[in-house]
Amino acid sequence: MEGCVDGKVQAIRSSYRRRAAIQVFWQKGFRATSPQNLVDALGIGRGSLYNTFGSKHGLFELALSRYVDARLRLLTAPTEHPDSVKERLCGTLKFMADEGTRGCMIANAAADLAGTDGWRFSRPVDTSSSPRASSGR
Repeated sequence: MEGCVDGKVQAIRSSYRRRAAIQVFWQKGFRATSPQNLVDALGIGRGSLYNTFGSKHGLFELALSRYVDARLRLLTAPTEHPDSVKERLCGTLKFMADEGTRGCMIANAAADLAGTDGWRFSRPVDTSSSPRASSGR
């Protein structure tokens, strides 16, 4: 039983750290985020940062991947909910607009990393579960 509790605590900490990383990168951008900013936000030591995520770039990819997944779920939710599509779409757009002046993390990352040689987001975006992909459009 103790191992199960430890696993749940680790999962909660991991989820918290991913959200914290998203917030730091979203606010500062990849290039302006220092390893110390990440250590402070995640509440872990520098060695743990590299042991857990491999590199700043690896953590950024994880954070951006989680952001993309969350946004895809938000954008496809209006088609999968019993309320009217108009109500759900208005709610989704309002939620995205209320995120403040940070803008879209994807667009921010593209602008931040424009002209950076050799940088690529290594995870392709999976749209196979989207309604559009399944309808053949």
